[in-house]
Amino acid sequence: IHLKALVHKYTTDFMVGVVGLESAALPLEKDFIPKHNPKLMSEVWMSKNALQSETVLVLINGMSNSEAPAWNMKACIYHGLVAGGISTYVSQARERGWGIVVCNPNKNGVVCETDCSDSQTGPAPPEIIQAISEFGFGEIAAHRGCLASKTTNLERCGNWICGHHTESDIMKELTECETKLRVLPIPYNGDPVAHVQYVWDSILEPSRAKTIHFVPFSYGGFAMSKLVEARTEKLSERLGKIGMADSSHFIDNFGSELSAEAVEILNTKARNWIPSPEPLGTELGSERLHVRSISAGALEHGCVAGLCASAILDFLGTE
Repeated sequence: IHLKALVHKYTTDFMVGVVGLESAALPLEKDFIPKHNPKLMSEVWMSKNALQSETVLVLINGMSNSEAPAWNMKACIYHGLVAGGISTYVSQARERGWGIVVCNPNKNGVVCETDCSDSQTGPAPPEIIQAISEFGFGEIAAHRGCLASKTTNLERCGNWICGHHTESDIMKELTECETKLRVLPIPYNGDPVAHVQYVWDSILEPSRAKTIHFVPFSYGGFAMSKLVEARTEKLSERLGKIGMADSSHFIDNFGSELSAEAVEILNTKARNWIPSPEPLGTELGSERLHVRSISAGALEHGCVAGLCASAILDFLGTE
């Protein structure tokens, strides 16, 4: 078993068995599509008081090495669970009486064997193969990327391919059985943006929370910015603050026009802790897509969310 898988299992077991977070399946039963495939399910983790608390803390993971319920698997392995895990957020949120919701934005699809009635040559659909080829990788790499990331999301597939440069990983010919595999998207959760918006629509908005704080890490910040844009009116009524951890919310947003209301929310409600040699908490005098930057007091991307936990939570807790 890969070390990363062992760490993920440990952090999950710890958060559920020791800390007491509960797993909630998505999509909710009321949203099942006709002939719903029971394999096509994701999950989030919540504290027992999440739906009844007046204040709720929502954690949104990034991509690649970021797997809920931990911020960064690599950071957990090399720097420990405080640096790479979410335990500080969970323990301090509980001390404050806040409810907790841990999103799971990277579980977007399930690999299933099909009857191959389509025209595909493997798990990757033609549009992904074409897009991957523009980056200099072949059809087999596209198939391997879809299988490994369990999604047909171009960015997730591309991240996996770029992170596995050895030919044995990327160019291993598909077996006959693998050519029959397809990646089926999880309804309402087919990519990180869709997942976060579904968590808002199905869990957070119906809850009793009057104040909802968010901590998005890395690519989770992009999903957060899309939530702000898509649910501006409903979100603004109950939004507390957004404590970003080396957020990538500006990726894919350059050149696109955010509404004036969304810009106002990001400018006034959000701060972004980024890698910097400056002392923790130093205002860096710069912005990334309307969000002021603050020094994380650390240089490694994967450790920012964990090591800045107390500073971010203090920001969330201020009026």
